[in-house]
Amino acid sequence: MSAIMPLSWRDDEAGCRTEAPMHQIAELVAVLACGLFTGAAVYISLVEHAARMECGVETVAAEFPPSY
Repeated sequence: MSAIMPLSWRDDEAGCRTEAPMHQIAELVAVLACGLFTGAAVYISLVEHAARMECGVETVAAEFPPSY
């Protein structure tokens, strides 16, 4: 009797356990999405927010509400 394995694992011709390609693609998409989100957050924190804070009060008051 074989052990129950997750659907993302399968045995290849040599009997070795390998991950299914769909599982690897899903992991790649998740890592890319996290990287893009992190990059955008860093950009906003370091560049965009700082640039907006250097503007005058009127510009800041007009610029911040639509962006959030």
